[in-house]
Amino acid sequence: MNNPCDFYVITKELSGQQKSIIKSLYLSCLKIKKFIHVENQLSKLQDEGLVKIKDDEVYLTELGKNVIIANSWNKDIDFTSSSNEEKLLKRRQARQEKTEKSNHFLELYREGLTYQNIGDKYSISRERVRQILDKNLDFHVYLKEREAKVIADEYERKERKKQEFLDRSILAIYPDRVAELWDFQKNGTLDPSEVSAGSTQQYIWFKCPVDGHSWQKKPNDITTSWTRSGTSGCPSCAGKKKKAEKQPSLKELYPQFIANYWNFEKNNELNLDPEKTTLGSNKKAWFKCPYDGNEWQTTVAMTVKQQWSKGNTGCRTCNGTAERKRGEWQRREPLASEFPDEVAKYWLCEANNELGLDPMKLTTGSSREAFFKCPVDGHEWVASLASIKTSWKRGSSGCPKCAGRGSSYKKKSNILEEYPDFVEKYWDYKKNDELKINPVNITSGSSKDAWFKCIQDGYEWKTKISGITKSS
Repeated sequence: MNNPCDFYVITKELSGQQKSIIKSLYLSCLKIKKFIHVENQLSKLQDEGLVKIKDDEVYLTELGKNVIIANSWNKDIDFTSSSNEEKLLKRRQARQEKTEKSNHFLELYREGLTYQNIGDKYSISRERVRQILDKNLDFHVYLKEREAKVIADEYERKERKKQEFLDRSILAIYPDRVAELWDFQKNGTLDPSEVSAGSTQQYIWFKCPVDGHSWQKKPNDITTSWTRSGTSGCPSCAGKKKKAEKQPSLKELYPQFIANYWNFEKNNELNLDPEKTTLGSNKKAWFKCPYDGNEWQTTVAMTVKQQWSKGNTGCRTCNGTAERKRGEWQRREPLASEFPDEVAKYWLCEANNELGLDPMKLTTGSSREAFFKCPVDGHEWVASLASIKTSWKRGSSGCPKCAGRGSSYKKKSNILEEYPDFVEKYWDYKKNDELKINPVNITSGSSKDAWFKCIQDGYEWKTKISGITKSS
């Protein structure tokens, strides 16, 4: 086939893509993988005898070369020039360099670099990097492989998540219970393998195999019955459908406690009637201790269960729980029992009797106030039992006028009697007279400020009397 017309006929039957293939092969042979996206066109060219495949490479045949030379669409190739071989060699080298550069960019892209990262590294634009990679067939193969991997990973993740959900399903964890109690008729198409055992969002129908009772329950609630109590969870079998028995009222069961501790005034404002309030009521009610006047509010059920049912009044002051939070319930000792000597000395019987205060009924934690009288100077004062207990425990009388301590409770003498030498040397009479402070009327425990003056250098200073007597 040496007739140019024959070559023209062959060329006329070629498509534009086929022409591009044989034109590119004229310059150099190429790997067969370069034609993955045009495999059909390559097969047709091979059938026409224009190309041949050998050792995984595609070559242009003599017929293919003649077709190239005989046609005008290859004007950019000078076949008659003496330097044709040199030009072909240069073109092959340039193409080889572009291919190597493109492959290098592809390796960088595989490592995670972006178009911009590669462009910054080689001082070119990101668009130019994209164009170079776009002409590389391996780049498109990589993109397809990466996309396929993403799809496969996502599918694997969904399958793994689905399997984890199935492992947590009510069917997987409690297969025997589901087979026994699942109401297939009412649940319809709902599959127990698609219901989480810990679900709190949906209600499921269950059916008792004993009496045929059908009920709805959340999976989390029903599995709790199965696990903790070992029951089926059927409310009919558990007796929850039976009518509740009427509980007795507070007044019926605890009439004495109601008479002594029920705060009728405050509870009437809350519309709480002890004759209508049951033992298990969760309503908060007010209570009042008849001995120390302590008032507190708590739920009726808690008072009955923790206090009255055990014979305890519930008063924290009487029980001593105002000072301790734990321990067995026990009533505090009365004031007269805990401090018999102090009550005999300081209790002002006449005034306290008028108030109805009995030291044998009042405890030391009471906030009630009582009258006391000092046997030393006859001073009378009012104090709460809680505060007087603190004073008596320290060994003090509690008398605000006396500053004495110890068992004798003797009244302290003034600072002039106790510290005559110090007063004579350091007391600043001039300035203290202005403050109307006289050492005859001041005890060593006084918290008043006074002026002092050094006899050596005339230095003056002001300080508390109690502070300077302690340091002396």
